Amino acid sequence: MAFLSPMKTAPPGSWRCTTLIARWLSEGTEAVLACSALRRAYRCELQISSEVRPAYLKASPEVLRARLRQRVGHYMKEGMLASQLATLEEPADAVVIEVNGTIEDNLQQMRQQLGC
Repeated sequence: MAFLSPMKTAPPGSWRCTTLIARWLSEGTEAVLACSALRRAYRCELQISSEVRPAYLKASPEVLRARLRQRVGHYMKEGMLASQLATLEEPADAVVIEVNGTIEDNLQQMRQQLGC
């Protein structure tokens, strides 16, 4: 199975995501996998089936900064945001979910757009 091989364009260990996706698909399990996949090439590696539906959780830089400031004990710090946004290649083929609201609002929007 070619999709179980390590991702050639992604950081080491990223192949585990495709392994999980492949297992869930073979078992008929519905799941959500959260990962950054900032570059198009990374997302292409994860798109191992037409059943995989990418969702782009989009927020303004200001909202992202505010959320990072609220995190305690997390490795991702506010100072890392600029490089992440510079690396981001916004997806053209994903369900776009604006996540500027509350977690509850964001989840409701996601469920509606993905049909969950």
